Amino acid sequence: MFPNITDIEATNSREEPFPWFNTIFLSVGTLLILFVVFFMRRRFKRKTRGEVLG
Repeated sequence: MFPNITDIEATNSREEPFPWFNTIFLSVGTLLILFVVFFMRRRFKRKTRGEVLG
């Protein structure tokens, strides 16, 4: 059924590698979203009376 398998070994370990790509990708995505939200809030913030007068 699987001709490319040449050897199968039993293991007792359930340890999985740490997902570095997912961690970095989601961190960068979160920072990007926060930056965009911060930028948009500052850009479209309503002007107060002090800013209009002076």
